[in-house]
Amino acid sequence: MTVSAFSQPVFQATLASINERSNRQILEEALQYQPYQIFLLDTDSLDNFLQQISGDTTFSLAITANWTWQLTLSPYDMQGSDNLPIITYRGIAGDTSANRVALTATNDYLSGTITYNNKRYRIGPAWGILGDDYVDHFVVVETPYTPPSQQENTPGGILEIGVEVDYELYQAFNQDEAAIHTRVMAFMSEIELYYQDHFDNLSFKVNGPYFQYASDNFYGTTNEINQNISNYWRDFRDCIPRDVIILFSGSNIGFGHANMGACPDGTSLVPVSFVSTTTFYLNGITGGFQGMVIAHELGHVLTGTGHVDDDS
Repeated sequence: MTVSAFSQPVFQATLASINERSNRQILEEALQYQPYQIFLLDTDSLDNFLQQISGDTTFSLAITANWTWQLTLSPYDMQGSDNLPIITYRGIAGDTSANRVALTATNDYLSGTITYNNKRYRIGPAWGILGDDYVDHFVVVETPYTPPSQQENTPGGILEIGVEVDYELYQAFNQDEAAIHTRVMAFMSEIELYYQDHFDNLSFKVNGPYFQYASDNFYGTTNEINQNISNYWRDFRDCIPRDVIILFSGSNIGFGHANMGACPDGTSLVPVSFVSTTTFYLNGITGGFQGMVIAHELGHVLTGTGHVDDDS
């Protein structure tokens, strides 16, 4: 970290490169050939700085000369529990409210979305794509962004989301609950940003993640998984507020699914959506794609409808 002439901290990235041609091809395909940059950053210093702020605070994040943003952020508590550290931050880039930013940061992790001049810059770890040689590397990718012509005129409200993590994913992260919590909160923060593009008054409260510490029955057909998760929360997590449950699974249960509020026999059921996850997707920038899958499945749950228009 350095300090600018205006006494604002500047967190300067160190640019890195990918030497292996095969890895470059993998990354470029994953990023759909959008402009990108691999970099290193002192996330420990950034985390220490952010942990000390209590309101709007301005600093700069500098990746390249063209990809440098003045960010004004404040802590953003999406969590239903007071016992967990706040690791998500919200605010703007520059001085325009339309340039919205969602950032998740810890001492070894950085993920988020920066909106700036009709572009969106997604930041996340690179090693999920490139392997252990890039465990401390990050990638930023530039994508086009067209804001909606107008936001929906809705009363808004708080959506309570219960998050469950199955045993397979818990084991895949070597039982590191803090690492999974960080990545789940990063997903949910960015998904909320997507929804607030259209529903400004909608916000999320995330209750969890809660973990399975032994083999579970969160597998089978879509209806079986929905039923088993809903039954489990009714029997063992009934005191936890939720409007919807999201399962992060390490099993090969299919990429994204949603139950829209009723069992096959017509009985009422808390809406459930679930996504098949691996350490690859929960760590890499491709998690942005998975975030869109979760947002898509959540749309089914919230509207109670199937696909419309172009089946997207």
